Amino acid sequence: MYNRLWMRAGEHKFWLDTAIIALIAAAARLIFLRWLPPGAESVDLHSWQKVAAELHAGRNPYQTTPFLNWPPLWMQIIAVVAKASRVLQIPFETLLRLVLITSDVAVVIVTHRVAVFMELPKARSIVLIGLALNPIAILLVCQHANFDTLVALAIVLSIIALLRFGVSQQPVHWLFAALALGIGILTKTIPMILVPLLSAHWKKLDHPTRILGAFLLIGPVTLGLSVLIALAPHAIFQHVIQYRSLGGVFGVSGILAATVKPQPARLVRIALLLTLAAIVLLTSVRAARCESKDSCRLILLGAFLLISIIVLGPGYGPQYITWFLPLLALTASSFDGTWRLVLMVWASIATLTYLVEYLLLPSHGALLFHLLPSQSFGWTSALATPLGLTLLRLPLFFSYCMLWAKAGALLMEPEPQPVNVSGC
Repeated sequence: MYNRLWMRAGEHKFWLDTAIIALIAAAARLIFLRWLPPGAESVDLHSWQKVAAELHAGRNPYQTTPFLNWPPLWMQIIAVVAKASRVLQIPFETLLRLVLITSDVAVVIVTHRVAVFMELPKARSIVLIGLALNPIAILLVCQHANFDTLVALAIVLSIIALLRFGVSQQPVHWLFAALALGIGILTKTIPMILVPLLSAHWKKLDHPTRILGAFLLIGPVTLGLSVLIALAPHAIFQHVIQYRSLGGVFGVSGILAATVKPQPARLVRIALLLTLAAIVLLTSVRAARCESKDSCRLILLGAFLLISIIVLGPGYGPQYITWFLPLLALTASSFDGTWRLVLMVWASIATLTYLVEYLLLPSHGALLFHLLPSQSFGWTSALATPLGLTLLRLPLFFSYCMLWAKAGALLMEPEPQPVNVSGC
């Protein structure tokens, strides 16, 4: 009887904490959105408006615009939001931002659930500071109107399902993790790099479960793209399959574009992509062979793989941080003091860089221009060039390299024997 009452009290506290965190996250975003001056909008938001207009006119935006470089889920969400905005008489850009805020708050809620499941100390504080009140997360959904928060939601849902499978050994949890990643891939193909996480408990599954999991992983995106390819094969091949993100504005890609001739630079980029592929393959094999019972290492592996795209990948977008921000928040109280120091340095540099970008760059909304319309900021035109962006982001790139290297070193260390399989 006492145990039952104690469990009910614990569950009540969890839901109370979750409600408080969710309300704080929603309030912070809605207040910022209400305060945001008119016109402080990224070019992406204007792109979504054009996609909605093409859909309303009965045209295929994959053919008529260059703005859709991913599988069709985001286009479908735009279509639903555009229709709802006409019915409800709410401006499209406002309703779209509200949808993205809802998704972002859902990420906060699920991340808090993961933190409590892992029995992390100060779980509420970690999620509040790392996500709910994180200025980067607020800028990305409110000013940028970026949809990568949907990818982050799929990733954290997959993570909690994998952690549950590690405890319960019920295949349904592993299958749900595969499905969540599949939905994430339907949004953007990026979550495909997290296949090593599914390999972590491969030995505990029978062959039919593995086959079904593979279908849940690649089935949604295969079905979605097959319809688009049937309608516009050339446009899908050009805009989606060949899409490699924006290069020349960050890290190795930007340094090569500024200092190396095109042919040698192309060879270096190919070598980096091969290195990235080798890392994914090797981590998949190792995860399948060496089954880990440490939930923190599983989450750190996911962050490591996603950060690999930024360090080794061909291009960059400021929204990429959304993919692994919840995972890094969950590791903040784990591992050694050096890891926390590296996280703090990276987070400080990232916050400062994002504030500068979203205050000054027209492509991001140039918030400062709209706050001080009478002032002249002509000098920022040099900042918006590929070389200017590369130099501005150079400290952030080096901090990513430091973070990535430290995460890799932690993953290479022998795994300590855990006190229990669900905690850290």
